[in-house]
This record gives sequence, C-alpha cells and structure tokens, in this order.
Amino acid sequence: MFSEVHFHWGKKTGEGSESLVDGCSYSAEMHAVFWKKEYGSKKEALKYRDGLALVAYFLEVKDENPALQRLLDKIEDVIVPNNPVQISPFMLEKLTPPFRRKYVTYEGSMSIPPCLQVVTWFVRLKPLHISLEQLKQFRLLEYEDGKPITMNFRPTQPLHGRIVSYKD
Repeated sequence: MFSEVHFHWGKKTGEGSESLVDGCSYSAEMHAVFWKKEYGSKKEALKYRDGLALVAYFLEVKDENPALQRLLDKIEDVIVPNNPVQISPFMLEKLTPPFRRKYVTYEGSMSIPPCLQVVTWFVRLKPLHISLEQLKQFRLLEYEDGKPITMNFRPTQPLHGRIVSYKD
C-alpha cells in the first residue's frame, strides 16, 4: 500500500542523494514508500523484515520536471513544519514513473530514524530531471527552529554483507 513520497537534497548541486552510482551522488533523491498490505498498516509493517518497499529515484539537475511542479507550487505553504496543505489528487505514476529494467535492489534499512532493517529497496538508475530553480525551492523549507533544511540526506552506509542485485 502506498504511504508517502519524500525527498532528500543537499546544500549544493551534486550532493543530496542517499544512494551512489559508481561513487557519484545526485543533487536529490525521491523516495516512494509502500508497506506490505498483509500487515494491515504501516505501523504494523515496521515490525517485519519485509514490511516496506522503497522505490528510489535520483534527481539530476537539467530540465524542469512538470510532475514535480505540482508539489513545488505548494512549497511556500509548507515552509513551516506541520502546516497542512491540500494538493489536488493526481496519478502517482506522473511523479514516479514505473520501470522494469536498469535498477538495483537490496534488503536494507529505512534512511530516516529509527532506521529499521525492514526495507526492500528498488533504486532506478536512470535519473529523473529537476531544474536548478526547482531544487532551490526545496531548500526554502525550514526546520521547526526556523533554520533552512539544506542537507537532509543520510550518508551512504556500508553494505554489511548485503547483496545488491542489478536488473537489466
């Protein structure tokens, strides 16, 4: 079951993705989070090793991404945390295009606390585009203390014996 989409970005272009490809980082990364329906809720799914599936998309600074703009048009309304915002419904596929090839998958952890080891990751290797102006809009967001959120990504973690499978 779909749970959420969230983003990670850095202070400067070329940093911000939580995954690396051949040692290289992208300027942002988008995560679509899903929980296993048989567990009944996301909260319950967090108790199981196979509870979540997380689909990661790299965002490369190039052209404007019209699908992202729908969310970014509301960013000024959420600059301060915990401010509810209404966004017109739209097809998730517009934001997170499906893929069947050129991705990696592995068993791992959530990248945000409590970093539970309950995630099957699917990382699309072909990046989506984002314009520099769109990326700058994410950097307008603030923590509750009013400081800008400029680096909300977790450093790459060691594999700890995990097997990363490439799907061509």
